Amino acid sequence: MLPQMFKTDDPFANPESAAKEFVRIAKREMEETGRSVAFTGTVNSAFTTGGRSTVASYSAGRDFAIDQGWISIDGSGTRITVTPEGEDA
Repeated sequence: MLPQMFKTDDPFANPESAAKEFVRIAKREMEETGRSVAFTGTVNSAFTTGGRSTVASYSAGRDFAIDQGWISIDGSGTRITVTPEGEDA
């Protein structure tokens, strides 16, 4: 049997659901590390590893969260800050 190459049952295909998961993962990383930021690579990995979701859903969730004002990403594109608006997302 060949490994599954494309995900057909993505639980985060909806951008709002993906954004909420994105924020949840970022907040968890910040709590676990004691830092005031999360890193995009860590969030991306947690979001997509093991076939949990897709890079497309990760990107859609990230963009939705930014548009809603739930997160900000620094100029380097590596550090995520969860805003006060994102605390309840």
